[in-house]
Amino acid sequence: MFEKEIWTKLAAVFAKAEFAFDKIEIRRSTGDESAMLGALSIQGGRFTTTRDGGFYSDKADAPVEVIHIVVPIRLNGWQQADGPLELQLIESYRQRASDGAWVPYRAGVYDPAGKARSLPVPWL
Repeated sequence: MFEKEIWTKLAAVFAKAEFAFDKIEIRRSTGDESAMLGALSIQGGRFTTTRDGGFYSDKADAPVEVIHIVVPIRLNGWQQADGPLELQLIESYRQRASDGAWVPYRAGVYDPAGKARSLPVPWL
């Protein structure tokens, strides 16, 4: 994992983002990777993601159903892009087997146009 200073720097990028809360979508998929990418309509571009490494649930506990919250955002001034970026911030949750609680599963940023050479990874 990154050091706290690096996460703080990346978080500052999202603090300056414009969020289109009126266009939030909730999508469902199974824990299968191809089903998830299909549910998120990821077809090319760049997708940067991180997943729960066992902090919220057991890594071996394969998710059956995953809920994805997709928020369109605009990043102005990301240093590795030519102009503002129109992105999707994606936060995914799954049910924990031990108690049925919905817990964080993945966090990611999707750049459909592939404009950025790299993308910051949101906190999970």
